[in-house]
Amino acid sequence: MSLVDADAFISTASSSGSVIVHLRKLTGTAHLLTTGIAINANGTTSFVVTAPTIDTTNDDVVTGDVIAIDVNAAGTGVKGLGVITNWRLP
Repeated sequence: MSLVDADAFISTASSSGSVIVHLRKLTGTAHLLTTGIAINANGTTSFVVTAPTIDTTNDDVVTGDVIAIDVNAAGTGVKGLGVITNWRLP
């Protein structure tokens, strides 16, 4: 399967600073995104900002791959992170 879209949401918005999330395959340690999923300060979803760029050389997964969710920037006072991914079969 190939990653075709990734978004994120939080329950409590950051009062200062953006939230940046990356997706990484633990099997092989490849990042699935070249730019992270961003949620702006005072926002609760990534739907209103520029979509992350999918790394098309590393976007494939197979049964047994484990995906890590890395928070590269946490903002201030954020709670309740969720990540939504969409995949396509070859």
